[in-house]
Amino acid sequence: MLFFYSQDTGAAGSGRLDGSGDFVNLKDFPAGQFGDWTHIVPTHRRLFFYNRQTRAAASGELDDSGDFINLVDFPAGQFGNWTHIGATQDGLP
Repeated sequence: MLFFYSQDTGAAGSGRLDGSGDFVNLKDFPAGQFGDWTHIVPTHRRLFFYNRQTRAAASGELDDSGDFINLVDFPAGQFGNWTHIGATQDGLP
């Protein structure tokens, strides 16, 4: 599964590569749907979104059809001022 995001517009999309390596578009998300994130970190189908300026964050996941399911929103100031965020292992599910 692939996730695309434009920090300029807040638009996003999801897709996948099929068995032949062709791209299959699954879902387009309109401008503004995903807010203003400076970092997006994947762990399996889950995504962690972070804004370095506000230190707000959110988490969610992509289902089999490429739809996004919001899991948790973290308020501004919840996290420190991080320049890098990395996943150390595959997340669940």
